[in-house]
Amino acid sequence: MNSVRKAIVDYKLREQIVASGRNVILIFPEGPKDATDSAGGKLEDPDGLKHLIEESLAALHTAGNIEHERLGRVLLTGHSV
Repeated sequence: MNSVRKAIVDYKLREQIVASGRNVILIFPEGPKDATDSAGGKLEDPDGLKHLIEESLAALHTAGNIEHERLGRVLLTGHSV
């Protein structure tokens, strides 16, 4: 019974990123919103994570937020309540 917006506030993700002092991009895919289901949606498809990262980098590049679509370090994390 969660959503990206609620989790960002509840877990103080913005504050944690700022406190880290790191230059990061948070990509927070939303699964089933406000549901008891914890399925991964398209992330469960073959190469689902790869596609998410590629699409995210392309969108960030097109919007002018990053200079290139080259991937740097990746940190994966998860949470459940």
